[in-house]
Amino acid sequence: MQKGGQQMKTINQETVIKFKKWLTPKGLRFFQLCKFLKGSVSPVFVKRIGEKIRYPHPVHLREGMTIRNWMRGQPEFKDFTAHDYDDYWMLLVEKAIEK
Repeated sequence: MQKGGQQMKTINQETVIKFKKWLTPKGLRFFQLCKFLKGSVSPVFVKRIGEKIRYPHPVHLREGMTIRNWMRGQPEFKDFTAHDYDDYWMLLVEKAIEK
């Protein structure tokens, strides 16, 4: 299978198990809630402070960056490019929250 002219990389079950341990049950619940509420593990929430002040909370930039940084430290992802990390972090989360 190819993606954008490149060979698709795979994420094995052992890596998913290691990731789930790192993410902790609280992190897994957070992403399950994202998926349930917004249909994606990478939504943009709108947070409110009081009645008028609203600001975006982009999961891709915040929690997603933390996961991409974790991936950079794992030998399984040593051949990944910056684009690969961007493309595969959500797949890793999806696999981790599968029932």
